[in-house]
Amino acid sequence: MRDLQNMLMVNHPFARIYHHGHQILQNHNAEADYEIALRLIPGTNRGVYNLPSNNEYAFILPGTGNTEPRDIVLRLRGGLLERISDLNPAYATLQYPLLLPFGTLEWHPELQLVETERQRERRFNNRRRNIAQREEAGLEGEEVERDRKLTLSVYTTYRIHFRQNDFNILLRGGQLFCRYVVDMYASIDQQRLMWIKRNQARFRAARLNHLEDANMNDPDILDANDIGQRVFLPSSYTGGPRNMAQNYQDSMAIARFYGKVDLFLTMTTNPKWPEIERELLPGQTAYDRPDLVVRVFQLKKQALLDRIIKDKIYGEVDAYVYTIEFQKRGLPHMHLLLFLKNGYKLTTPEAVDSCISAQWPDREQNPLLFDTVLERMVHGPCGAANPNAPCMVNGKCSKRFPQEFNEETTMGENGYARMAHPDNGVAFEVRGIWVDNRWIVAHPRALCAEFDCHINLECAISLASVRYSFKYLHKGPDCGSAEVSQDNEVKTYIDGRYISATDAVWRIFHFPIHEQHPPVVRLQIHLPGEQNVVYRDDQEINEVLAANANKRTTLTAFFEANADNGPAGDRARTLTYAELPHHFVWDQNTLKWKLRTDQNRFVIGRIFFLRPTKGVAAGTRFRGRTEPVRIVSFCFLDSQAPTWSLFFIWTLGL
Repeated sequence: MRDLQNMLMVNHPFARIYHHGHQILQNHNAEADYEIALRLIPGTNRGVYNLPSNNEYAFILPGTGNTEPRDIVLRLRGGLLERISDLNPAYATLQYPLLLPFGTLEWHPELQLVETERQRERRFNNRRRNIAQREEAGLEGEEVERDRKLTLSVYTTYRIHFRQNDFNILLRGGQLFCRYVVDMYASIDQQRLMWIKRNQARFRAARLNHLEDANMNDPDILDANDIGQRVFLPSSYTGGPRNMAQNYQDSMAIARFYGKVDLFLTMTTNPKWPEIERELLPGQTAYDRPDLVVRVFQLKKQALLDRIIKDKIYGEVDAYVYTIEFQKRGLPHMHLLLFLKNGYKLTTPEAVDSCISAQWPDREQNPLLFDTVLERMVHGPCGAANPNAPCMVNGKCSKRFPQEFNEETTMGENGYARMAHPDNGVAFEVRGIWVDNRWIVAHPRALCAEFDCHINLECAISLASVRYSFKYLHKGPDCGSAEVSQDNEVKTYIDGRYISATDAVWRIFHFPIHEQHPPVVRLQIHLPGEQNVVYRDDQEINEVLAANANKRTTLTAFFEANADNGPAGDRARTLTYAELPHHFVWDQNTLKWKLRTDQNRFVIGRIFFLRPTKGVAAGTRFRGRTEPVRIVSFCFLDSQAPTWSLFFIWTLGL
């Protein structure tokens, strides 16, 4: 410790300005210390607030959407306190002096992203082309961005990247490196939230007809600041409630189109993968290198998807949806839903057994599979052998292990196939207890042997499985409750988002948290003049009305496509609104539907969720039709709206 202290005094320029930790602790009253511990508070969601099952470094960001500045408080040698914001280039070097022993200044908001002339010219040309298309369509163009700022996310990605013959001290920091990446992601996330919060004051949203009514009733009102409502956390913010809700609705649109889920797969990282272990530096474990774990899992995840989707090991796949989670286990894992084409669905016990097993494999014939099942596919121990296991709820295993002996696979009544767990006397010792077939998790034999990790595969045979399968897609981020106590007396509880090192690195690298195929196009729905418009609060009402009076939405552009006299109109008139994206593509620059040049590319249309009992206009209630007809009968209840307003709603084919 003395050698480290002397090294910092010689090399770190800030070491001579501020008091050191050991100097402050010499005069510190230990009786005033606080203790902080994670607690599972009764009544909270166990799936979100569960306690970590592995030792790992993590942050708890208090509250949801917290935008309070993050800083460190330093004590000058003169006795005064000084706050250093996480936007200060000296923040990282002061927070992590052992990782940055020479006092190197790090990221700050004014850093510029360096581009080659070719990259810069290509970006300008693309931007100019988009602006020209918008102006040609009568829309407002955007100013060409001249300089690009270097974001903290890109900078951190660069700093933690391994380079041959480059001594990167960050990658040798062990658990301090884990703290560094979590700290950096916390700053990245809060900067995004701060940008949204600061810019919300500039934007408001209102229905177009409300602005027209306000202007008509009092033409002297020019300031639009008092009309409409603020724009809140957008759906583009990954992990936010709107983002999770929209992803869930997109996934349900896929389920509505293709029917029930056929296969439900869960894949978890194996920290002993050779791709991880051979890249570890001397003395390191996988838990010291979350960057390495994340990169390898991303590659393995994509390889598994290729085996299923491209190699068709289970047959033709119509659609898939997956989401990535961490669940305080220190390792990322994937939940994957698969929709198989007709003819490949597992509808019989024989078909299920050809893909899935829930019993010990033959040790001599399948040694690779046996080793994987022994290490990765045995549940527990739990129950009487381990009553404190994470799966134990009210004294019982929440995963229903051990399973009952079952000589043959049957099609169960709970939405899943009831796998065979034969009582054949086969048992092996695992973690100090003898395990028979009742403790084996259902797994795909071929994939487990190939990828050597925990892969749970369940066959869903009815719609009852949809609720369980899709709950993972809208559960939201992990959370934690920290109990703060002093002298064995609880002072307060801190509730917030739980961010582990692997979670932080995954998001820093911008790897996908959620993905689905085919893509889903979201379609607006509104009555005439009731589309939402977004405007700056310093704009005048007349200016807002002029800019949005003829601005097309996906709905109004659908009617224009139907009115077209060319081939596009002939095709559009055979389709309902929800079917339109199958054969048309939405051009964001011109705000028009255009015929797809690649008819082999398939997408699904989803109309934004609308409560069927909610009056759209002064007591109006409506019901959608699925037929692609232009004239249909309709009725209305207590409606004062014009007949034509109801008419177009009834011809959408919702």
